[in-house]
Amino acid sequence: MRIILLIAHQSLSVGEITNRLDISQSAVSHHLQTLRQLNLVTNVRVGREMHYQVTDQHVLQIFELTRKHVLEES
Repeated sequence: MRIILLIAHQSLSVGEITNRLDISQSAVSHHLQTLRQLNLVTNVRVGREMHYQVTDQHVLQIFELTRKHVLEES
């Protein structure tokens, strides 16, 4: 969820995500692979790097509804 929220409005490379979330590069890569398989994120080449972004605004709407639901349960 942290990765989705981080790349919600801008595309970022694995290294940028790693630095901002303080998670290992292998963990970020693994999570991104899973998110790509679920069609929640997509990647685009920027120069020599792959940058990741949320597939579309529907993904963000689902995450926002989920977050609100979880907060209501607390």
